Amino acid sequence: MRRYKFYLFVMIVAAVTALSPLYGDFNPPPGEESYFRMLSPWTLGTGPSLVSTEAPAAATWNPASAAAVQRMTFDIGYVAIYDTEYDEGIAGHAVNLGNSIPSKLGVFSWSGHLVSSENEGIDLGT
Repeated sequence: MRRYKFYLFVMIVAAVTALSPLYGDFNPPPGEESYFRMLSPWTLGTGPSLVSTEAPAAATWNPASAAAVQRMTFDIGYVAIYDTEYDEGIAGHAVNLGNSIPSKLGVFSWSGHLVSSENEGIDLGT
């Protein structure tokens, strides 16, 4: 009887886990998803990915992505945000700086991001 209760519990947990994406809703404010695309010039072309190994930029989404890095990586990036609606030129900037340092203890990564935009279509909370 005890084994039956355990299997029933496992089946309920599996069913709830399998069905959880059906009632989950991700509805960000307009332009909010654009922030993660601007964290690196690399993500502008490919989009952010959890399985990416492009350290240190990918460490923003998945801290374990830098585990395979064997050489020190230094990343500097700049993205100019243009306003195409009113043709007023540059409407914002995104500056990225990061570093991955492998050692015998592990890979240490850090990154800093500055995103500023006057475009009303991109809600950055600023």
